[in-house]
Amino acid sequence: MNRKEASIAITNEFISEFSDTVPVTFDNQSSFWLCTSPMTASSKPSDSSWVTFTVEHNLTSKATLGTKGHRRFRRVGFISAQVFVPENTGTSTGEDICNEIIDIFEGERIATDLVFEYGEYVPVRNIDSGWYQYNILIDFFFDESK
Repeated sequence: MNRKEASIAITNEFISEFSDTVPVTFDNQSSFWLCTSPMTASSKPSDSSWVTFTVEHNLTSKATLGTKGHRRFRRVGFISAQVFVPENTGTSTGEDICNEIIDIFEGERIATDLVFEYGEYVPVRNIDSGWYQYNILIDFFFDESK
């Protein structure tokens, strides 16, 4: 598995498991989607919750020595998601969405080699343009042979 394959596997897992009622925008896309099968185009809500979803890769370490084709590299990264809820609606909906996203991945293994460790969310304690925001980080790692 390489970084691109890992990103695709993570995004596909999210799409298959996340709520089909909360619009999502993905990295480098201006459109919003509902995680249905097949995915349904949506628009940015003006009065209901929405999510951004990104897969980030970090620095790599060499896990084994060896000749080309027999080396193993430990790839690490994190899922970064942002949850936006309308202002003056309390924290319950935002926290429910955060927990749903974390529960999809935390402690799981997908695509054989992709391991998710822990996830956490943090509220951004101010209102920006009518939205209250939560930031989610979920760590993962996998090994790549080269």
